Amino acid sequence: MAATESGKEPETQGTLDTTTGKVKILPTLKSDIKLWAGVPKKYRGPYTLFCDLGQGVGAAFSVAEVVDSGGEQVLEYGTNTLDITAFAHNVVLLARWLAGDEGDGAVLIDFEGGGGQQAKPFAAELERMGYGNIHRSDVKHVLTRVGEVSRYFGTCNRDGGMANFRELERAIMAMDCVVRSAQIPNEMRLFGRDQDTGQPTYPIGRRDGHGDYMQALAGAWWRARTMSSPENRVQLENATKRATSRPQADPWGVTRELWSNNWVN
Repeated sequence: MAATESGKEPETQGTLDTTTGKVKILPTLKSDIKLWAGVPKKYRGPYTLFCDLGQGVGAAFSVAEVVDSGGEQVLEYGTNTLDITAFAHNVVLLARWLAGDEGDGAVLIDFEGGGGQQAKPFAAELERMGYGNIHRSDVKHVLTRVGEVSRYFGTCNRDGGMANFRELERAIMAMDCVVRSAQIPNEMRLFGRDQDTGQPTYPIGRRDGHGDYMQALAGAWWRARTMSSPENRVQLENATKRATSRPQADPWGVTRELWSNNWVN
């Protein structure tokens, strides 16, 4: 599998500590965060950070995956020891740590926002921290109060991640997306499909995982390659010229057609 062949040991790994309001990575035997490609000292943005949101402490993992301007995985953070608000807090601190002096515009945060119970508190914490670069969908939620502004944070997933997985699989084979983490191919080999519903399936046991890491990376790649606004394209073009990743004429595939309409912008 191409994802296995491109894998690398992380350059930095450990346990994320944000108790001081700043990002610290403590050297520990069991890691919840891994870094590649010299980040954050080496700027490789603009970045796309995508989160697969778990059910909280002791449940499935909440995972943040980051790809750089060339589609390479540069950061992986996953935990099931925090509630979703604390996880969102850490995600914002990580995004700003990666961006450095470039500001919030250098890291787009996206997440699966299709009505899950974790999406609202996650988005609320991003807003509370004043993060300035959150993906907003064209899909609007139903207005419930007079004067409420119609908006939708995150990406609406309508097929359980099937199209997401297939596009990641294609991108890996084409070397459009370069996977560094060993966790991704481990989860990809466990991927199945329900014959009746067409939805993806994973083993029940947490030891083998639920596809959390794979879905987060697939989401990061999907959003990265389908950034469609003129503002994002200009930012992408300018930042890609500064980035140190391998040169590509169209690294995000913004001129290609979307692979599926199951993942809504």
